[in-house]
Amino acid sequence: MGLNKGFLFLWIKALVVAALGVALVVWRLDALQRLDLEALEVVSKRTEAEQLFEKLRDEGLLTADANGQLSVKPRDHVLAQRAAGADTATLKLASRLIDNYYATDPGRTLRDWIAQWNRGRLLSGVRDNRPRTPDTSLAEWVPFDSRGAPLRDYGRVPLEFGYVMNGVLVAGFGDWSVSPEQGVEWRTELRLTKAASLTLQVVGRPDVSHLPSHQLLACVRDVPAGQPNCAAGYQSDQTKAYQIRLNLPAGKHLLRLPVAPVANPEPEDRDLPLALNEGRIEWVAKRERYSRDLAPSRPPATFVVRTVDGQLLTGEDGQGRPTGFALKNGLAALMGYGPDYRGSLSGILSGSAIGLGGEVRLTLDSKLQAVAQTELERRLDEEWGAGDAYRNERRGAVVVLDARSGAVLAAANHPSPPDGTGIWDRAAFSVTWPNRDPFRFNPWQGLDAHVTPGSTFKIVTSLAAIKAAGDGREDVAAMLRGWSSGAFARNSGLSPGAGCYQPRGASEVCNFEGGSLAGAFGKALRNGACQAGRHSSGLGLREAVRDSLNIWYVRLAEVMDREQLQGGGVNTNLATMAGTLGFGKRLPLFPAAGDAGAGEPEPIAGGAVLRAMTGDLDLFHTKLGAPMQRLSQNSFGQGVRATPLQMARMAAAAATGRLIQPNLLALWDGRKITAQAAEPLGLNEELLDLLRQGMKAVPEAGTAAGVFNAENPADRCRTYGKTGTAQSLEHPKLYSGWFTGWRENRAQQPDIAFACVLTHSTGGTGGDLCGRVVARILKQWDR
Repeated sequence: MGLNKGFLFLWIKALVVAALGVALVVWRLDALQRLDLEALEVVSKRTEAEQLFEKLRDEGLLTADANGQLSVKPRDHVLAQRAAGADTATLKLASRLIDNYYATDPGRTLRDWIAQWNRGRLLSGVRDNRPRTPDTSLAEWVPFDSRGAPLRDYGRVPLEFGYVMNGVLVAGFGDWSVSPEQGVEWRTELRLTKAASLTLQVVGRPDVSHLPSHQLLACVRDVPAGQPNCAAGYQSDQTKAYQIRLNLPAGKHLLRLPVAPVANPEPEDRDLPLALNEGRIEWVAKRERYSRDLAPSRPPATFVVRTVDGQLLTGEDGQGRPTGFALKNGLAALMGYGPDYRGSLSGILSGSAIGLGGEVRLTLDSKLQAVAQTELERRLDEEWGAGDAYRNERRGAVVVLDARSGAVLAAANHPSPPDGTGIWDRAAFSVTWPNRDPFRFNPWQGLDAHVTPGSTFKIVTSLAAIKAAGDGREDVAAMLRGWSSGAFARNSGLSPGAGCYQPRGASEVCNFEGGSLAGAFGKALRNGACQAGRHSSGLGLREAVRDSLNIWYVRLAEVMDREQLQGGGVNTNLATMAGTLGFGKRLPLFPAAGDAGAGEPEPIAGGAVLRAMTGDLDLFHTKLGAPMQRLSQNSFGQGVRATPLQMARMAAAAATGRLIQPNLLALWDGRKITAQAAEPLGLNEELLDLLRQGMKAVPEAGTAAGVFNAENPADRCRTYGKTGTAQSLEHPKLYSGWFTGWRENRAQQPDIAFACVLTHSTGGTGGDLCGRVVARILKQWDR
């Protein structure tokens, strides 16, 4: 009995101990599923995960390394610290926090966020330009871990790595394969029925020891002008991108390429409530993610685009891809290669209200467009060979407008973008090399140091002076009318023998090749074949335009505007006229909302290619130097940027005395588009006629006479023009050649206005470079 009592006692004791043990385990599990309130000081409006994050960070248990990757001390951190002799009392809070991080639901949430954050901080990527033909397999690159297990391929390569393209946008590269993991080996398989050259583009640091014979080029973003971005000698510990060039024989090839990841400059962490602020990791309100590609409110439109005379510019299937005519004749950048080219005309129309099977007709004349593009390309081939150092940078454009309605009749463009480039290539190239972007439509997009209009801008200076004279400035009017050689020095402030002039407060300016003013006196204004007996009796606006006399224009601007410089230049007559003429603005190349019918204007109002740039000048910007220096340089077209469309518009203004609104749309889904009326400029006709006489003299007896005599003597008698040879604002040894003006119809009324530009010239004048292009176009086309 005593034994039974003893056994019962032991049995009861065991049950009590077990119960206490179970209770202790339950209590411990419950504690681990709740945050330690003493350690975390719960605030009702803050999440438990946020409190845990901040306590871990503040106690030094959560840290960020140089790449922004986060780490939390391991589970045995406290034990290791105790073993190292740390004070036990100071480790109490650390122990609770680490327990909460590894064993609670808020801790699990925080661990997931940190893992996602860390994946976004690193990346490696690879792609190639394997021939996409039946001769090759189309297997892509697949990432494998160190154990040979395939990994998930996800993420994107930031546009910042566009320099891996080495400054040339070429077709044929596939999409990037991307991984954020450490220790990745990329693999792909190719089967070639014939030998092929392959270029790999790599983001990360590749181990090329497994590849067959190859050339490894390191790529860097910033290089001296004229140097490649990718070269064998650039490799360093800081290199993050490479090109690898392979020559592979026919047969099967298994390529293996281990790549160490590099820091991701654009981590995809917008869904996370974490952010780095000057190296300190912080909790932020969770950011809502917005898609750039919102679901369309209507099905994608199908449409065809034609020229005004019916030539197809997009395919009849309605998908917006350019036709052979459009590709051949310089319109690829305007049309785009389909709906995914958002800023192009096809991309704009695909999201418009034109509906299914709609038709758009542009104002372009197909015959004139073809002639303009052919002559532009011909002149490029004549002047610069394939080995030219600036072939990847050089741009050219020709614009022809109806001088009265503003209709764009032709828009030739160089270079044309290659077909088959991916979306990443286009976007990255435009970010990395905006001045080389072949998807920029040069007739009216892009303002940079190489589109300085030079002496063609003297048209604007002339219009400003004509306006000032008409408003009562007799001193300006007298200079426009001119003086005989005997009275010139006394009245103008210039010596007839001068070739250079330095206004007070500005640098010295010289005429072309330092030529003196003396040669302008008594020189013919007309070619005898056009009109006999017209010679200069003195030197005024007509002669200054004919001979493109820089110092005369500098002195004109000084007389006209020195007293208006107190405001830094923005209140000068020149700046005011430039603003009136549209400089500093964008031009919508479609009519006002009420003219096109319901549904048309809104969908295309923001389209990049349908909003034309005009120009800019230093006088608009008071911080760009001394006011007189800016006025002096702007007066003859330096320190100015302009598009060919805007300069053709300036020529039309000189021809008609009105400011036209350029427009590109002739018919919208069967409805005729009404052009906006030109705006009168309120100019004195007698003085404006002096400008016209000067521009008439340019192709007959002035700076473009030699070109027109050689190329198109029949048209010189009804062509007006102005040449321009402009020094690049950034590269003093490079020039842009311009020619702008208009041609009269048989009734001797202004018919078409034009402008041509060719950039990156190391020699030659605007008359020779672009005057030749225009003379040839006019010879082949009339209406």
